[in-house]
Amino acid sequence: MGLGVGRCDLAATGVRIRLLAAGAALALLGYGGGWLSTQWWTGGRPIDDDFSERLDAWDPIRLTGAVPHSGTTFEILGSVGVALVVIAVCLVLAERLPTVVSPFAAVGSMALTVYTAQVVAVWIEGTVDHTDNTAWLLYAMASLVVATTWKLLVGRGPLERLLTWSSNRAAGLTAGRSAPERTPASSSGGGVAVRGRWSGSSTKGVPCRSCCRSTDRRPPDPDSPTPRSSARSPKPR
Repeated sequence: MGLGVGRCDLAATGVRIRLLAAGAALALLGYGGGWLSTQWWTGGRPIDDDFSERLDAWDPIRLTGAVPHSGTTFEILGSVGVALVVIAVCLVLAERLPTVVSPFAAVGSMALTVYTAQVVAVWIEGTVDHTDNTAWLLYAMASLVVATTWKLLVGRGPLERLLTWSSNRAAGLTAGRSAPERTPASSSGGGVAVRGRWSGSSTKGVPCRSCCRSTDRRPPDPDSPTPRSSARSPKPR
């Protein structure tokens, strides 16, 4: 879903309106349908089990409801709808209030670094079980402050720099391996053969081997005599 939204013209007002409308419809369908499914099949009580456990037998009741992180069809539709609404609203806010949302933009520009830092912080803390939202608030505030400060003083995040460097280096190595092989041409042609093509000063107008049907695969030799036509000119009467 994110890749599809990213390919849209997000600066267009019509695209934002469609994102907002589609998100609202999906959220209503997902969470509304989840609530109705629990009313019909589970007596109004949502299934709140450990969905990571493997079941011995398939039970369609476990597809009801829209409990967070349950993975039901209703929960997926609802969460995607909320995400589309949030994206549409954030696009408008970023355009109208760029200074206010700049800390959030800083976090988004170095998402890999922030995610990794949060995982390390949870590992150091030793637990993810909390009775309130205090830990979440601390993580969020620390991410905003650190990311904004780093963005203003340094720029790109550290892991983003590492990823860019490694990907560029890998791309350079790949390009070097796939470079066209150049073979010397004959002295009469004055060109260089490059992967089935003939390049050089005397190759203007000569078709390549790979995309043309011409059987003339080498440039004409200007020193060679022009072949005579086998057809004879008609004799005057």
